Amino acid sequence: MAALCLVAPAIAAERPLAPLDVTSPRATLRSFLDAARHVEAAFVAYRAAPDHEKLRAFDRRVARTARLFDTGALPHAVREEVAAAAVGFLYDILLRLPPEDLSLALDAPQEGDPPIQWRIPNTEIAITRIAEGEQAGSWLFSPRTVARLPAFHAAIIHLPLQQPSAVENWHLAQSNLSGPFFYGEAIDRLPAWMRQARVLDTPLWKLVLTVTLWVGAALLLLIWLQVVGRSTARATTPIRALARLSAPVLLAVLAIGVRRFVLLEISLSGGAFAQAERAISLMVVYVAWSWAAWLVIIGLVETVASLSLSRDQAYHANLARFIGKVLALASASFVFVLGLNEVGVPALGLLAGLGFGGFAIALAGKSTLENLFSGLTLFADKPFRVGDYIHYGEGAGVVENVGPRSSRLRGLDGTLTAVPNTELVTARITNYTARTKCLFLHTLGLRYGAAPEQLERLLEGIHATLARHPMVEDATGMPRVRLTGFGDSAIEVEARAHVLTTDYATFLAVQQELLFEIMRCVADTGLRLATRTQTVLIGRDRGDEAGRRDDDDTPRPG
Repeated sequence: MAALCLVAPAIAAERPLAPLDVTSPRATLRSFLDAARHVEAAFVAYRAAPDHEKLRAFDRRVARTARLFDTGALPHAVREEVAAAAVGFLYDILLRLPPEDLSLALDAPQEGDPPIQWRIPNTEIAITRIAEGEQAGSWLFSPRTVARLPAFHAAIIHLPLQQPSAVENWHLAQSNLSGPFFYGEAIDRLPAWMRQARVLDTPLWKLVLTVTLWVGAALLLLIWLQVVGRSTARATTPIRALARLSAPVLLAVLAIGVRRFVLLEISLSGGAFAQAERAISLMVVYVAWSWAAWLVIIGLVETVASLSLSRDQAYHANLARFIGKVLALASASFVFVLGLNEVGVPALGLLAGLGFGGFAIALAGKSTLENLFSGLTLFADKPFRVGDYIHYGEGAGVVENVGPRSSRLRGLDGTLTAVPNTELVTARITNYTARTKCLFLHTLGLRYGAAPEQLERLLEGIHATLARHPMVEDATGMPRVRLTGFGDSAIEVEARAHVLTTDYATFLAVQQELLFEIMRCVADTGLRLATRTQTVLIGRDRGDEAGRRDDDDTPRPG
């Protein structure tokens, strides 16, 4: 009843829509004291009959009073928390100032225009005039004062109250305040050490409960990811993309829900942990939107790519995947940087840092940038497409994917090789899939001793065999079978033809058929295929023998 009597005048005089008077330093100080009495009235009303409406009324009055503090230099994510804590700190301090100092600050006549910065007598609490922005010309408690209020509070809180108040320690009352769900008996049942212990200027029970809520939200998200992964393993691309998008949406909903519960029921206020929780919750929401932006772009690209059927469409689909990944990364990074800016990591500072450190970053990411632009060059130049069998440098394989950094090739033995795009751009590439036909080219070695008539019959027989095959091209000068020379160990005959297929497996089958037919032609003419041999003749030259005898002066008998 005594508390209600103290705050009754404030309740009666309250005008919620009236602007705070910040036209001078003394007006700002007087506005703070009047607004603080309204905060006190709302606190007493909530403590008498806790409910959400009275708690929201208290929060609104604290937020209104917090406008008297200059928090423009602070990150957006923590401005409300810092200003709300500053209300309790400053009210405790002013209630303990000597009455004469407070009267001097409020009632002393002002001589001329006040300086840019004005201090409450015998304190370091400063009120400064805002020079620019939306609040230009207003007098607010300075950013330095806001930052030093906790130290001022610690130095004066042990002193007795000099003004009547319903609460002896407002900062402690704010940090201990909880929502209706936990108010009263629910908190009284907790162990004394959990109610009294404080970590990061926050009651221990609030910290434990808040951390538990966030851990529970994380576990729920992980379970959902497992469920989505298993249930959409065989689903179509659009269904799988839509299911994956539910994960960041759930993350955002969980973050907003936890934050709402912490705000209304746990009621974190002012301390370092409260500021960190606010920044983390806001950053989690931005991470969710960043994740969603990535999945939306990738999902759209994959859905379009899944409709591609022809080889030309497959090429454009792979190009779309490549560009989609770049756009998705850029979009997700942009949203993430906005989140960093909200929690105090300025985006403009990041961009400026990139400008000054651009040379170092370019050197560090030189290979990545080279591979990225090399990948774009491969798409523009089109030396191969996905599914083509190529030979490059010392390697070969079927192209499975062209990515921002490297291309993946599947070898004939099943191994997967990631080749940097820069290597492919500079290498000499042979695209076997792009050929319109396959070349059949073999040289036969026949044993010496064959008659010319036998060779002529063999050439005619091989030519007829090649010409009558349905998959051998019949063109001017082709197929061609010619006697090409006399080798060291065989008579050489060259057979050349074009097989009308681009499939290498089909070509190997046709080539096998033709080689068997050529072997039969050789056998029918009575000739035999040669093997690589070498004949060495060993003999003695008689002329050299006679010369050696004439030069020999050794006496001989007889």
